Amino acid sequence: DVMPQDGMIQCSCPRCQAVWDNVEDKVSWASELIWGNVAKAANRLKAEGVPGYLSNLAYSKYRHVPKVAIPDNVLVMVAERGPWTEADPDERARELAEYRAWNAKLGRKVWAWTYICRGKDDDGGAMTGIPCMTPKAVGRYFQQIQPYSFGAFLESEIGWSAFQYLNYYVFAKVMWDPSSDVEAILDEHHRLMFGTAAPEMKEFYETLEDVFIHQVAGKTFDTPLGPQSERRSEYELFMRIYTPALLDRLDALFAAAERKVATGSLEAR
Repeated sequence: DVMPQDGMIQCSCPRCQAVWDNVEDKVSWASELIWGNVAKAANRLKAEGVPGYLSNLAYSKYRHVPKVAIPDNVLVMVAERGPWTEADPDERARELAEYRAWNAKLGRKVWAWTYICRGKDDDGGAMTGIPCMTPKAVGRYFQQIQPYSFGAFLESEIGWSAFQYLNYYVFAKVMWDPSSDVEAILDEHHRLMFGTAAPEMKEFYETLEDVFIHQVAGKTFDTPLGPQSERRSEYELFMRIYTPALLDRLDALFAAAERKVATGSLEAR
């Protein structure tokens, strides 16, 4: 791995400044310099008969495809915002175009680094207690990028694993078999977990996903530390999104589900 650290800023030495002064791409201003250095190292390894690969992310200030030729002993990992762009068609289209551009440049697939980071529940600034269960969006995203990607990493800081477990489960299934039927996977989950209460719990999970994707996830912005989601205020969350009416509806689904399973049964527990 030869990737620069997170938070890369413009080096102030005269040699780097000479590069920055002449760069055309003001968004991805380090692409030619970083990828040029990667290519130089990779070509030296090939010339000296050293086996293996170098790896570097297309990320932050060096995410755009460079002009420099990239040797075949370089594995490129493209960092994109990922599944939570579902409600932003323009952003999703931009990501897919970037995957395609890297495939065209390399003549081969890349791997992907993506994010479903809602924030940890104990970090002080996170949306504590807000569930980010979005398995359908996770499945759709990785099936969509499968033609361009041979694998992926899903970054997902969280305090409570119950908010992410179905995301992980669907991600693992789709990574193993991109043709997996995500709807069938989730229906099986609801049936095996909740028995005769599966319809109510399916509605519960689908409601959580719809609300989070379309109202909570919001816009995502590139920062020196990677993509960061726009944070909703407490007022927005509990006056406009998770309103008393919505919470009553979720409570009613739980109550109906509980009535449908036998007292003391595995599903009830």
